[in-house]
Amino acid sequence: MKHQVRLAVAREPLQIPVPGRTEELHLTTQPRYVDEVELSAIQAFLSNPKLPYQQSLVFTGAVLSDESEPLDSFDHDQLDQLEATLGLSNTRKSPAGGTRMIHERVCLIRERGYTNGGHEVRRALTAAT
Repeated sequence: MKHQVRLAVAREPLQIPVPGRTEELHLTTQPRYVDEVELSAIQAFLSNPKLPYQQSLVFTGAVLSDESEPLDSFDHDQLDQLEATLGLSNTRKSPAGGTRMIHERVCLIRERGYTNGGHEVRRALTAAT
């Protein structure tokens, strides 16, 4: 899963070292997608008190999922329970009428900020029933 992020303050581009990678990550106010490893590196870099000015990361809300998206294996009832547990509004019904497809609902849940894989949520939902 990748999140689209950008820098909040328009200053010079940042070159951020990413553990285990030879190339640095270049980050500006232009939105770009980053994976979980890059996101951790960015957050660590921005929290460094040696940075000469305040800078923060802005999440645009866009999320890319891949073919191994665990929430795609949920059914509508499980997604309903997940949304209720997270305090999110229900996405089952489309504003145009009818029921949304599972993957569309998963994308909406991810765009609202849910980043967990879902495996432990499935166990919790199964244990509750």
